[in-house]
Amino acid sequence: MEKQNQPTNLIEYALKSIQVNRYAYTLPKIKIVNVDNILFDYNITPVIRYNIKESLILVFIKSEIVVKETKEKIVDSEFVFVYSTKNLESFMESTPDEQIWKFKDPKNEGLIVTLIGVSLSTTRGMLFEKTRGTIAEGAPLPIMNPQTFIKKAE
Repeated sequence: MEKQNQPTNLIEYALKSIQVNRYAYTLPKIKIVNVDNILFDYNITPVIRYNIKESLILVFIKSEIVVKETKEKIVDSEFVFVYSTKNLESFMESTPDEQIWKFKDPKNEGLIVTLIGVSLSTTRGMLFEKTRGTIAEGAPLPIMNPQTFIKKAE
């Protein structure tokens, strides 16, 4: 007989803190005549790190805003989102040297997608606030699918 509706051991988590590791805004070297017509490129990269001993998941969001026409980087930032978990080690396994960690149950990979999504959305808000009063104020910040950052196992 097949077992149905079995409870899944899910990881409990909470946002512990947000740290600004780096934020730099540089005025573009070109003279801006019409701020409303400036186009930007965005480079946003999440990086996941685990602190197994302290049961933490860290999501680093590195972002750059570049003036499309001149390729000048005007914003360079890195925000760190620290999520506390309960008993993270019991959900993960590592290589013998403990350099690479992965979830024992692939269902828990969904947590990382969620944490990246929360971190990206919060980064958008932080960049919106931090670019107030600059030429990047009001520029549409990209909405990104956090699933695209998860590497698929072959």
